Amino acid sequence: MSFEGGKTNFHARNADGEIETQLIVGQVSVCPECYDYLHLTQDLNTAAQQKQEEKQEIETVNMSEASVKVLLEKLKRNKAAKDQAVGGLVQNLMDTQEELRQKAAPFDHEAEKLEAEIKELMPAIAHTIKTENGAASYRKGSVRVTYSAKELDAIPNKAVWEYIQPYRKESTVAASTNIEIY
Repeated sequence: MSFEGGKTNFHARNADGEIETQLIVGQVSVCPECYDYLHLTQDLNTAAQQKQEEKQEIETVNMSEASVKVLLEKLKRNKAAKDQAVGGLVQNLMDTQEELRQKAAPFDHEAEKLEAEIKELMPAIAHTIKTENGAASYRKGSVRVTYSAKELDAIPNKAVWEYIQPYRKESTVAASTNIEIY
């Protein structure tokens, strides 16, 4: 057997030079015996290409992992440098916050007691009181009703109350008082 032709056109000839029975594969004409050889060669080339692509993918992952490791090392050095640079300031800030908390504690405790007394008196008054010193706003308790929109969207006739009723949710909102000092 011999092959003749250009890049995409082959003719298989026997020993007498005559073209034998051919199979058409794409734009390539080959004899049946040669077809199996060409198909096997193509499969081997495809397998080799896939193996090369897998190797490149593994190398890319390995390079990415190495990059992440280097970046983690840099991040650790950056954190250590930051801790060294601001460590004294952080300690000063913590000391100052503790001092502030200690000095403010008696005032905060007194303010909490006064607010508690106001909140205790407001339900009996049941309205907002404003003065030049501040305000005590009263909000009445109520019942909050909500519906599951997801469930209501699935109901074919939303106008019918009996369909809505099973999805009705009710919760009690307690009365509250907001105190504001001017």
